[in-house]
Amino acid sequence: MRDHLIKHIVLLLLGLTVSANIARGQCRQVLPGDLGCGTIMDFDGFDEYYKGLQLWPPSSGCTTRIGAKVGNPSHMADCESNTYGYINPGLLGASVGFDGGCNMNLKAFRNDGQKFPAGKTVHLDVGSEWANVNASFSGFYIQLFDGDRLVLDQPITRALLLDLGLFGDRRIMAVLPTAEWDRIEIGYYETIGIGFTLANELKIYNILSEYYPAAGYMDATFTSQPRNLEVTEGESGNFSAALDFPGEAPDDLQYRWQVNTGDQWTDLEDGGYYSGTKTTSLELSGVSPELNGYRYRLIAESGNKAGCFYKESDAAGLKVNEIAVIPGKCDVVLPGDLGCGTIMDFDGFDDYYKGIVLWPPWEASTGCTTRLGSKVGNPSHMADCESDTYGYINPGLLGASVGLSGGGCKMDLKAFRRGEQKFPAGKTVYLDVGSQWANVNVSFSGFYIQLFDGDRVVLDQPITRALLLDLGFYGDRRIMAVTPAAEWNRIEIGYYETIGLGFTLANEIKIYNILSDYYPAVENVAFDPQPQDLEVTEGDSGNFSAELIFPAGVMSDLRYRWQVNTGDEWTDLENGSYYSGVKTTSLELSGISSELNGYRYRLIARSKGGECLDIASDPAVLRIGAGIRNCIISNAMIRPELD
Repeated sequence: MRDHLIKHIVLLLLGLTVSANIARGQCRQVLPGDLGCGTIMDFDGFDEYYKGLQLWPPSSGCTTRIGAKVGNPSHMADCESNTYGYINPGLLGASVGFDGGCNMNLKAFRNDGQKFPAGKTVHLDVGSEWANVNASFSGFYIQLFDGDRLVLDQPITRALLLDLGLFGDRRIMAVLPTAEWDRIEIGYYETIGIGFTLANELKIYNILSEYYPAAGYMDATFTSQPRNLEVTEGESGNFSAALDFPGEAPDDLQYRWQVNTGDQWTDLEDGGYYSGTKTTSLELSGVSPELNGYRYRLIAESGNKAGCFYKESDAAGLKVNEIAVIPGKCDVVLPGDLGCGTIMDFDGFDDYYKGIVLWPPWEASTGCTTRLGSKVGNPSHMADCESDTYGYINPGLLGASVGLSGGGCKMDLKAFRRGEQKFPAGKTVYLDVGSQWANVNVSFSGFYIQLFDGDRVVLDQPITRALLLDLGFYGDRRIMAVTPAAEWNRIEIGYYETIGLGFTLANEIKIYNILSDYYPAVENVAFDPQPQDLEVTEGDSGNFSAELIFPAGVMSDLRYRWQVNTGDEWTDLENGSYYSGVKTTSLELSGISSELNGYRYRLIARSKGGECLDIASDPAVLRIGAGIRNCIISNAMIRPELD
């Protein structure tokens, strides 16, 4: 433990030493044309040197060089890419000097003790114009110093007797110091020379600590582009892309997803349907039809200076297929352990029963000839928003029935849509039904469910059916399911009896609710997997995730929410600061601070405002990696502050 602690202290002190002594870049710069971009070095002092014309003694200066000048050293390291420091040796003339001759330079340095590192390439953005003809010992140079100690001496141009140099366009030069340094000098010297220069001016535009050539990043390509996505409303999906750099990638590369809803592109933020908006994979959840036709693309760019690097992916479209159903009318929570569901939205109701007809028998064929107490009613209660109201069908008490055609005793409840809207094929319909006690009938009879598309029967399914002898015991309230093979717009729940004799005792079927979605009681719903404890280092990223398992279908209005417990109570999280994805099954944490150490997190799943489902995952703990956060140095003592 002690060795571990000492190791941390040594590493920390080394880190403090490095961070204290190494100067950093001050701004990102985009260079013109195809030069690329880079980071301007952060100097805090600048100077220039040129003594000017001096005829005697000839030991220093440019004795007869006309127009020599030097200036603007601070422009070598400002945050404007096209300003520059300059060195101009002068026009036609001659120079002679026995102690450096004509010597002029620009300087940039640190005054605060910070140094630039050894082994880190320095890039100079330089340019010059046209030609010069000189018979001389002369040249431009770069020198790096650590205090007064020369660290690097590298020529830019050098002439021995004859210089026919054509410096040409703006370009990048690189020097690599082998030791730390704190001052750079770019200069010109001439010991003995005669000739002329034509616009022979060296311009130093930028001194760079980081440099990314155009060939290194502008040739970056998306090796995989976002693909068009087709989902059904309520589902999830994602767009993704991958970017490849043939050279070095910008050190501050950032991503952001954009959406185009019609005429322009706008940046996305985590929240609502979206998460991962600042990554290469955009996640969409609970997709709504309102997103249909939206287009998405990924932007990759350098973060410190917009435009240093910028690349757009291809755009991909989102197609959202609406569920071809009439929206549910309302949600209901069913009593006991039945569960919950969504009431179907009908706009018409009816019931049918002709009543007792004794004679003639051809008329009796549409009624119940001697069945006593037959009744049917309240069809609208099958689809109101009260879970315990119902429509009912009661075949009657003791008696007999006979019918020669038309189904004998027949009665039903109807619910339908009047317009052109239809309920979809293949979508299960759930009936919340109940009945009481027993009946004994010698009959051809039964309860049934029928679905129609106009007058065409789409589905005919019995609830009960008796051939000669019915000793049915219907029992408690329960859920029945039917699945139509075709679209439909009318449902009928009814009773028929062709020939029968017997009695019923409270033989009444009750239709409480007709449901488009149904979710059984949630006793068997569980999180698997549960969130796991997370241990990270301060500043890192991480996530908690969980998955909810349903024995039956997933609830259409299921909502997730992550909560945090910082001490005594649970509170809902919001996107922002450290968190994103707070309303999904995966909570993302970034730039984690030590202040979050020990916080607990859990996922809540709710439906129908928590009435139908309200379940919490197990909590998981966030731990910031054990070790030293800070070292307090006082009176030559090092006191570690432990996590």
